[in-house]
Amino acid sequence: MEISFKEYITEIDRKNLDILKEKYINEGYDIYVVGGAIRDYFLKKEIKDIDLATNAPLEITKNIFKSVIPTGEEFGTLTVVLNEEDYEITRFRKDLETDGRRATVVEFADKIEEDLSRRDFTFNGMAYSLKDEKIIDIYNGENDLKEKKIRFIGNPKRRIEEDHLRSIRYYRFIHRYGLTQDKKEEKIIKKTTNLSKISIERIFQEFNKMFSYKKEKTKKEVIKGLYEIGILKKLYLDEEIRILEEVFKLNSIVPIIIEYDKKQFEFSPWEVYKTNKQETKEILKINKQYKKYKNSKILISALNHISNNFELKSKILKYNKKELTKEEEEELKEGKTYKLAIKSEDIIKEGFSGKDIGETINKLYEYIWKKEENNTENKLKSFIKKLKKKKVEQRR
Repeated sequence: MEISFKEYITEIDRKNLDILKEKYINEGYDIYVVGGAIRDYFLKKEIKDIDLATNAPLEITKNIFKSVIPTGEEFGTLTVVLNEEDYEITRFRKDLETDGRRATVVEFADKIEEDLSRRDFTFNGMAYSLKDEKIIDIYNGENDLKEKKIRFIGNPKRRIEEDHLRSIRYYRFIHRYGLTQDKKEEKIIKKTTNLSKISIERIFQEFNKMFSYKKEKTKKEVIKGLYEIGILKKLYLDEEIRILEEVFKLNSIVPIIIEYDKKQFEFSPWEVYKTNKQETKEILKINKQYKKYKNSKILISALNHISNNFELKSKILKYNKKELTKEEEEELKEGKTYKLAIKSEDIIKEGFSGKDIGETINKLYEYIWKKEENNTENKLKSFIKKLKKKKVEQRR
């Protein structure tokens, strides 16, 4: 006989869910476990987080529990703490408007079915009624799991446009659970996905989850799948350096991406990465500076301004096949930078203060790196006045 959801969860969760059930039912409201916990129950995986949904207004939740954290109150979400365990509880809702990352306008709903309809995949659109102790599965998510399928709820294009991160989640679930994708949905993903709408941090949160999987083969399959539908190419070709800077937070993804498709990168930092993660990050920073000022007469000064590591600067110049004169090499070794023709006091006199002073100095350096002749007192003071005027206009 198959074990029930209630029997499957831990004793402390069972105890806390009974408390939640009693509290909400006594107030005349419903309460459901939703999302990943139900999916993992059918997959016989460990349930780490239990999220819930209710038709109770937020004020009811605040009144019936002593410890409530307003984690996302504007979108109907509160976190209730019971016996030192956190439970995220969201009021039933419909997402009326989204910006490709998240809901921007929501409307609270009355029925669990309305709430489930806004979720991404069929196996994430299931719920467990604490009152009836029954699974609600209106999109056949259990059957999809049995048949090793992954399907969007409703219109795939619309689901992706609501949150483009769902395309990455789609592939993460495929390779985590060994699912089979629908070829039509895959074409829609490739055509619709626009990761420029998603912050790098959110993207790499998903990557972090992917690469917490123990099987090395699974990690490589994820990368391969994302490449095949063009997602990773969209992700870093336009922002190569920025992406790589972020990727250093994830040790496991760096060698896989770089080794999988070295041609996408102007140089491979993998050799340095293996020995020193921090040096790799600095190399990318120097390379970015090189790209910006590679045609400037004061390139060496620009590199010296952001790094005093002669070895790393030399590597960047070597990667980019830039030959130096003896004089330039000496400047690189000495860390020589051009002295500004004005002082900090001149910047302060124009009304700049705090961190704005440092930012202004950096902009002045950029100004003279583009054209060495700009490093005169009159030209720099005139440039500062322009920066001040622009700053004032931005505040209006």
